[in-house]
Amino acid sequence: MTTAVAAGTTGPPPNSPLGVDRYCTYVGTTVPPGPGVDLASYLLWCFKQGYIKAFAPVDRTDKATCQALMQAGFGSLHRSESL
Repeated sequence: MTTAVAAGTTGPPPNSPLGVDRYCTYVGTTVPPGPGVDLASYLLWCFKQGYIKAFAPVDRTDKATCQALMQAGFGSLHRSESL
């Protein structure tokens, strides 16, 4: 959502199937959960498809950096562990 706001657009609604649809396309299955993926390979595929402009690792325990990136309009993807 922060990326959409920074770009002056609206992102997909929270209940959008877009993420699941892209995952299914990537793994070649029609229904989740599928075989699973490693995040780096999936993000590289998203980059090559033009869905994202870039990706980079960020220390998720560094809250100041994570918040600064979000405020600058970059998205942040974290594993399910709490920050």
